[in-house]
Amino acid sequence: MSNRTWISSKQMFWNKDEWQEAMQHLNENEPQFNSMSAGDQVGKMIGYLMEEYPVDQGQLDKIKAKS
Repeated sequence: MSNRTWISSKQMFWNKDEWQEAMQHLNENEPQFNSMSAGDQVGKMIGYLMEEYPVDQGQLDKIKAKS
């Protein structure tokens, strides 16, 4: 697992291309994705991104501590 870079201006670890990949994958593979609420869609995309581009728990804890 490699360290991900925290994109502080965007409050996230994943770049635009990775988010687009997640959305495309879920659109193609999850029939109910488009009928979900925006919050549920984001949750699904984060789940996908954590599987494909995991974030180390230590990094998550460090960011949470700064919040």
